[in-house]
Amino acid sequence: MALVKDMNIISSLSATCLAFQHNSLRPRKGRISMSYVAPAVKDKFETLSVELKNAILARNVEINTIHDLINVLDQIVKEAEQEEDQ
Repeated sequence: MALVKDMNIISSLSATCLAFQHNSLRPRKGRISMSYVAPAVKDKFETLSVELKNAILARNVEINTIHDLINVLDQIVKEAEQEEDQ
C-alpha cells in the first residue's frame, strides 16, 4: 500500500528533524477551514501519494516549511501506529 511506503519514508525524514519544534501546524482560524501548502514546499508535497495528500489536506493545517510537512506526516504516522496497537 502506498501509505505504508510513504510512512516509512516519513519516519526516516522525521528522525532527521527531531531537533525542530514548530507551532505553525495549527488550524486556520477565522477563515473557511482549508489546508494551505506554501509554494516553497509544494514540490515535496506533490511527491506524496494521493491518499496521503488527502489525509494531510483533511487536517486543515498550514504547511509553510518542510518541517511543517514533516511534522504533520509524523502525526499521521503516530496515529496509524496507535490504530494498529488497538
